[in-house]
Amino acid sequence: TNTSGTTVTITTDSTGSIDAAFENERDTDTLAVTKTITGSPTDLSDEAFIVDISCTGDFTTSPHLISGVTLTENTPIAIPDLPTGAACTVVEQPDARFFATYSPDDGIAVIGENGSLVDIDNRTGTFVVEKVVDVVGTQPIDLSGTFQVDVSCTDGTEFSLTLDVVGGVTATAQLPDVPLLPDGTACTATEAGPPTGWTLTSGNGIEVIVNSLGEPVISFTNTRDTGDLNITKTVLGAPAGLDVASLTFTVDIVCTGDFTTSPLVLSDQPIVNGETITIEDLPTGAVCTVIEDPDPRFATTTTPVDAPTTGVTIDTDGEDVALVNATGEIMIVKNTQVSSGFPVDVTESFDFAVDCGAVYSGTHTVVADTITSPTTATGFLRFSDLPALPDGTDCTVTEQAAPTGWTLVSPNPVPLTVDSDGVVTAAFTNERDTGSLTIDKTLVGVPASTDLDAELFDVTVTCAGGFTAATEVITGQISVDAPLVIPELPTGSECAVVETPDARFTTSVGPDATITTDGEEIDVTNTTSTLSITKTTTGPATQPLDLDDTFTFTVECTTATGDILFSGTQTITTVDQTGTWATPATPLLPPGTECTVTEQTPPTGWTNTSGTTTTVTTESSDIVDAAFINDRDTETLTVNKVLLGVPEDIDLSATPFDITVTCTTGFTTTEHTVNGQVSSVAPLEIPDLPTGAECEVEEASDARFFTTYTPANDTGDAAVTTITNGENAVQV
Repeated sequence: TNTSGTTVTITTDSTGSIDAAFENERDTDTLAVTKTITGSPTDLSDEAFIVDISCTGDFTTSPHLISGVTLTENTPIAIPDLPTGAACTVVEQPDARFFATYSPDDGIAVIGENGSLVDIDNRTGTFVVEKVVDVVGTQPIDLSGTFQVDVSCTDGTEFSLTLDVVGGVTATAQLPDVPLLPDGTACTATEAGPPTGWTLTSGNGIEVIVNSLGEPVISFTNTRDTGDLNITKTVLGAPAGLDVASLTFTVDIVCTGDFTTSPLVLSDQPIVNGETITIEDLPTGAVCTVIEDPDPRFATTTTPVDAPTTGVTIDTDGEDVALVNATGEIMIVKNTQVSSGFPVDVTESFDFAVDCGAVYSGTHTVVADTITSPTTATGFLRFSDLPALPDGTDCTVTEQAAPTGWTLVSPNPVPLTVDSDGVVTAAFTNERDTGSLTIDKTLVGVPASTDLDAELFDVTVTCAGGFTAATEVITGQISVDAPLVIPELPTGSECAVVETPDARFTTSVGPDATITTDGEEIDVTNTTSTLSITKTTTGPATQPLDLDDTFTFTVECTTATGDILFSGTQTITTVDQTGTWATPATPLLPPGTECTVTEQTPPTGWTNTSGTTTTVTTESSDIVDAAFINDRDTETLTVNKVLLGVPEDIDLSATPFDITVTCTTGFTTTEHTVNGQVSSVAPLEIPDLPTGAECEVEEASDARFFTTYTPANDTGDAAVTTITNGENAVQV
């Protein structure tokens, strides 16, 4: 701006220069910088901000820098004497809490225009984080807790908030815990894992946009975790007749934990068998003890076992405490058995002592009278003959001395422990004592040649005592080789033996036997005898006679009273002049039997020389013999010589002629030949030829004679004759 006048008139002067002087003053103006803060809930009018100014224009040094100028809302900046036309850029040093905007938008003021003003608007904001707690149920729970919320913002700001809830009152976090943030900043608030016992029931990871126009509220809701305490009552092992339904039990519950008053005490809570009582909505983490008031009739078991002492810790799934009142009963079982094929009486009474220490002791009788099979019986004793006993009670059951005839074959005594899972049984087994009866067979008087050791005899054994019926009848067979062994007869039984009569023997039986475990024997002795018939044949030894033949006899044997024991006809064929009818062909007869033996008519050619009838009496000590002798009938054959036509002056009367005699039948060989000589004065005599023999006589050929025979055979060339009793002669 011209400050001296715009026109000067001067007149030159030769004395020197003449100056036309003008004075101009540089136009200047003041740069004003103002501060506006928007969105802060608190007064920040004196909050200092640092501004840097850079001006370009008519400066000796351009740009002209003005740095570090302090600006507040209450104290604007005024930079005077800046040349007009200079362009000044105003830049505020960043403040993380604000979002800065400029007016003009670029923050450039041209000095001398528009009032040379730059306004800086700092927009900021904040938000509120709210913690709300809740609980289900009516339990006096202390709703206090400390919660952490983590915040992450798009401008890089991160911070954590701690919210302490006391007594259920909602807790909030705000400025200054929630800092000022630039307007428009997006922040995400996330609740860190909630503390033990709490569950976040609202959303998580909530986003908020910082707004300079107000304070948005982020709310997190946490619900107190709770769980139920379930207490069940079970009565186990109650014997029939014990009215469990009428029993009421009581329990005391003490819980320590997050209660307004701790511990929480619930006394004498009633509970009955099969029922569950539930204490609802207890805070998780609470530790509750459950103690049942004692009942002397039961043994109580608590599950978990620590529930009455250290207690159970409540969790969201709830906790179950089972109270089991256990009682039980014992049963004495008596089983009887017998190893026998006979209908043995298996019923009996047995005595037992029961010792359960201080709980119970006594003596009882068990009768095994229920027949379970032909060889077994059973019986038992239980509640109410025996008392109900607390579960776990140790008892000993001892069988007293067994009745006569019985043996205990199971362990004794039997220890047992009462168990509510079921009846605990002390089982005892007694076996009926048995023994064997052996029926032996003894044979007396049987000839050595007769083997009757395998001969079977029928016997009937009658035993009385120890059977289901008054008597038991057993039939069987015995022999010397095979006695009848009757096993498994009840001891004490009285047994007698009767043998079916056998006509060959007299029988004696030993005394009756009383059966013992060692076994008993009864001997049955059969005594017999027999006879034999001996046939002897005789004859001369001069000829090879066949002195063997078959002879027939009748035999009749009777008792002393005349009863016929044997009657029959027997034949004896001799060999080497002797033959017998003897054992084993002859009959066995009781000793003293009288036997009459009669020889029938002998065969042709034989004569009985000993008598035809013999009577013998049998003895057990020896075989009696009826002996008979027969002699062979024989005769002499005479061969006579007659000479005809011999001149008188020739004497041939003493001339011998050779003769051959051939006989058949009655000899040891098919043909018997005798050679000899005959003359008119000396006949040939052949003695001791058997009657019935057929003999042929033939003379040796003599050329001087014509020979004829009397009696002659059919061809006339020999004489033939049959030897008979009397004279036997032929003529040549």
